[in-house]
Amino acid sequence: MLLFPTWWFGFPAMLKGWFDRVWGPGIAYDHASDFGPIRPRLDNLRKVLVVTTLGSPWWVDRLVMWQPVKRIMKLALLGACTKKSKLQFLSLYNSEALNEKRISAFKNKIEKELSTWR
Repeated sequence: MLLFPTWWFGFPAMLKGWFDRVWGPGIAYDHASDFGPIRPRLDNLRKVLVVTTLGSPWWVDRLVMWQPVKRIMKLALLGACTKKSKLQFLSLYNSEALNEKRISAFKNKIEKELSTWR
């Protein structure tokens, strides 16, 4: 599970740095000897849950920006480094204008998703 805020439709710098350093060759993937596609190494990674917050409304992330963080996770990281992992993405939009009802509903959504992992 990854839990982080989305900043300017991207990963926080420290998380991006962690991906750059930890999800590297020999750990998360291997380079092909013939310059072909890289070979994934994270064969045991089956599920990834991302919980993130965004200050923007949902429609800006989805319709204008085309969910860049989700696309990078799904295609670039998991798509290249795992064979069969499933990505579940939970986003809390308009996070700068929260109330108890929205917070409670989002917590319930997270708990419901985690209950399927047991």
